[in-house]
Amino acid sequence: MKICFLALFAFLLLSCCNQTKGYREKCSEKINQLERSDLDLFRGVFIEARVERNDTFIVYSFVKELNGQEFYLPNFSRYDSMMISNSKNFDVLKYGQYFGYSAPQAAWQYSKEYADSIISTFEKMRVSSVLGRNEGMLVFYFDDKTYLAYVPDKTKIINEFWKEKMQTLDSVKPGWYFGEDK
Repeated sequence: MKICFLALFAFLLLSCCNQTKGYREKCSEKINQLERSDLDLFRGVFIEARVERNDTFIVYSFVKELNGQEFYLPNFSRYDSMMISNSKNFDVLKYGQYFGYSAPQAAWQYSKEYADSIISTFEKMRVSSVLGRNEGMLVFYFDDKTYLAYVPDKTKIINEFWKEKMQTLDSVKPGWYFGEDK
């Protein structure tokens, strides 16, 4: 009886170790993929896919925050120009003007190029959302519950929720933490 119990215990222990190794390898692969992206693009950004089609997360719009000012920008490939320009929700001209483009066409073009680069990079990352509006960190969600947090310097986090949350996250490699909400 004791031998059966010990064999079962050893089997469970080895299984857990293999699962931990597998999860760490998957996290490391995802981190390597994310590190090949321009992560700074996502500072001040909140972007979330609404649906997934053909293994691609589909984004219709996102929010960019600059110095306390929010800009709601569209995925230009999902809307026609008339719909974007007639929408009171999108801040296309306002965003371009923030960067000194006073002519409407120049402001539009600047905003479009920025939005296209965000959307393109987001789609290549293959994550469901990115939370980049908290100072000192970026959070890449795979689904509603699992995520990787990129925090190069924990002392730069100012959000109290994330300061506390960081204490519970599993460090995968320097600056990268895995989290899973219950």
